[in-house]
Amino acid sequence: TEGVYWLAINHFPHWFIYGIGLVCGELEPKNPFITVTLVRTRKGIDITYDDGNGNTLESKHYDTLTIPIQEIKFYYTNKTLLLPSEY
Repeated sequence: TEGVYWLAINHFPHWFIYGIGLVCGELEPKNPFITVTLVRTRKGIDITYDDGNGNTLESKHYDTLTIPIQEIKFYYTNKTLLLPSEY
């Protein structure tokens, strides 16, 4: 979507967005709607994938601090990654 594209151009490395899409693509067959929450910590980035009802499907940690955003959510549905405001 336009919002995710803007973030990829201005704040996120493309590989990072691509990686989120890969994980969501693996989870999607059993979970048609996925919420992705990214939280920046002092030690890196924590990403939690859940079913939209708070049930964690997967979580990952990346040892990178190059992303300037403290916290952000994405939605993934119908093979599309989007911002909540675009849903």
